[in-house]
Amino acid sequence: MSTHPEISIGLPVYNGLPYVKQLIEGVLAQSFGNLELVISDNASTDGTDELCLSYARADSRVRYFRNSSNIGLIPNFNRVFEHASAPYYKWAASDDIYEPTYLEACFPAIRDNEDVSVSHSETMLVSEDGQELPYDPELHACMDKGNNRLWLLDRDRCATHGSRTRRFRDVLAHQIMCSPVYGLMRRRQILQTGLHRSFFGSDKPLLAEMALLGRFHIARGRLFKKRMHTGMTSVMASGKLQNKIDPKVKLNSLQLVKLKAYLGILAEARLTPLERAACYTYLGLYSASAAVPEMLRYRPELVSRGLALKRLAHV
Repeated sequence: MSTHPEISIGLPVYNGLPYVKQLIEGVLAQSFGNLELVISDNASTDGTDELCLSYARADSRVRYFRNSSNIGLIPNFNRVFEHASAPYYKWAASDDIYEPTYLEACFPAIRDNEDVSVSHSETMLVSEDGQELPYDPELHACMDKGNNRLWLLDRDRCATHGSRTRRFRDVLAHQIMCSPVYGLMRRRQILQTGLHRSFFGSDKPLLAEMALLGRFHIARGRLFKKRMHTGMTSVMASGKLQNKIDPKVKLNSLQLVKLKAYLGILAEARLTPLERAACYTYLGLYSASAAVPEMLRYRPELVSRGLALKRLAHV
């Protein structure tokens, strides 16, 4: 490993078998090699620790840390960032997959353009065994019969251009899976945010903060593969979810907590009065739409044409 890696990849993991091996090997096989892989093991009990330690012993680019107890998913996401050292950083989920050219494709845009705050690639959704899920171009969504779900994909042009207020609006209106949260970012800009917050869906406020700091770049090619499986937080029962996210934080109203997070972001952001007013307007519209079903919020044009309902009838 270089004494000063250009990119840190932070891997927070808890009981990551059987997927984490493929993730680690995909990171270490990147064609851009000046990186470090920082692993924060959240007191795994399934053999994840032995597996990660074997990679750390074999490859000097791998640094392994283990928490003495399970501190929760979100605190561990933030802790692995604290362990990282490079000027560019990305989070990696233990169940996702990367093509070997991911970093090579994404790094130049953020390295060479100060106005880029997040650089990611197009996304492919895959099944539990890594097979591509059927894609519907009219819905820009994938059908997952294994989970009996229709997964709406993010718009790749979301927050890639326009003013910072427009980018903020784009994240609120168009980010669904929030895949760019796994993109490359500058460490110094991440430090200007509130990092991941201890509630479900906190990746979206983080992306909203990053959108205020710069535009997103999406490299061509589906070099990032997001694995959809029954152990994902997005398919967990709500009663168990918060305890997994952060056992020390109890929530009475998730929507209220999210609203407070966005209000805090706008209070801290360096915005003109006109920009701040615009962002508050977008936030008000977004908050008012929270009770609207996801399909109506994110694909209203398809619902009006009857396409979405037709597809949903066959899920």
